[in-house]
Amino acid sequence: MRWLSTFIGLLSLFVATSVVAQEPYRLQPGDTVEIWVAEEEDLRRTAVIGPDGSFSFPLAGHVKAQGMTVEELETALRQRLAGYYKDALSLTAMLQANTAAQPTVFIAGEVSTPGEYRFRDGMTVLHAVSLAGGLYRQAIPPADQDRAILVERDIKLAENRLDELGVLTARLQAELDGKTVVVTDQVSLDSPLLAQEQKVLDDRHSLQSDQEARQQEAVAMQGRIAASARSELETVQQRVVLAQKRLDSTTELVAKGAAQAVRQFEQESEVATLRGLVSELTTGLLTAEQLATTEVATFEREQKERRTQLHAEIVAAQREQSATRARLADSRSILSIYAERQVRDGPVVPQLALYSIVRATGGEMREIAATEMTPILANDLVRVVYRPALSGPPADPSVAEADRVGLLTLGGNEISQ
Repeated sequence: MRWLSTFIGLLSLFVATSVVAQEPYRLQPGDTVEIWVAEEEDLRRTAVIGPDGSFSFPLAGHVKAQGMTVEELETALRQRLAGYYKDALSLTAMLQANTAAQPTVFIAGEVSTPGEYRFRDGMTVLHAVSLAGGLYRQAIPPADQDRAILVERDIKLAENRLDELGVLTARLQAELDGKTVVVTDQVSLDSPLLAQEQKVLDDRHSLQSDQEARQQEAVAMQGRIAASARSELETVQQRVVLAQKRLDSTTELVAKGAAQAVRQFEQESEVATLRGLVSELTTGLLTAEQLATTEVATFEREQKERRTQLHAEIVAAQREQSATRARLADSRSILSIYAERQVRDGPVVPQLALYSIVRATGGEMREIAATEMTPILANDLVRVVYRPALSGPPADPSVAEADRVGLLTLGGNEISQ
């Protein structure tokens, strides 16, 4: 059977562990020991045993701890420190929890993951089986009705998801093409899915219209600002030409002594002011034109990004459709196998899980019949096997009696629970 080799290997490890568990634990490299000295707080510390089997401790120097029990280590430390104190020291050493040294249990047989697991007080057989991933499901016949129900549920979920993806793809494509109606043969016209996606499409078109209207209004406003700036610029430029002519005439008169220089300075100031205004109006005109161009470019970029996003969403939906169709085909194939198996084999024979505990007692190995609620001890081996459940009382009364009192055999010896 599948679990036989695993059971034999775990049994060997279990026997060795049971023997070792009866002996005092001896320190080894990597162990962590907490040491307290009541009289000297400075000597309270945590020591890790090094690869050479020793560790350093104040006043005691290097202490070879490998192979010692915790009690032997306490005695050795007291002896090393005795020369420094008149009175006997109250020294205590404690081994910190080490995963490798913690008690374990072994689970073998018809479980998902046989192996060695950490033991905790109060564990039952059911706890152990849960740690091992539960019962091995392949041991249950494929025609089991519970699994068929799960497959039927998967089929229904896949069919519903295909409907959702079909309508979603149609809506995305309609938005990409600029259409206002979602058209698909995936669902009926009165389907809530279709109504839902149509509502999303309507909202998208409404948002698109609002964005386009705002963009057009912004461009129109910048256009009006630019036109006003351009008209005012032309007027100021004409004033600059006239002011320059007056300045030229005044300059000639001043040169001939027919006019005062103050008049020339005033006209020069007027020309400079008008030219500064021309510069400001030119900058304003360029800014308005640039803002209008930027507004158009921003709108076009947003539209392009939205189209790219729509393409990506369509591709993602199509990929999910392909994966869902493949999963649906697999589920339908599995369901057909269940149906064919049920027709061929007839009614399903229920399987009964039987539990037993292999335990070292008095130096001997015993196998004890158990139930899910039977308590287990550290270093126990829990074994799980399947047997067809009997629809009626067994023909052999001894079998019924064995089931009642939980008698099992190991190595030819009958052992009671």
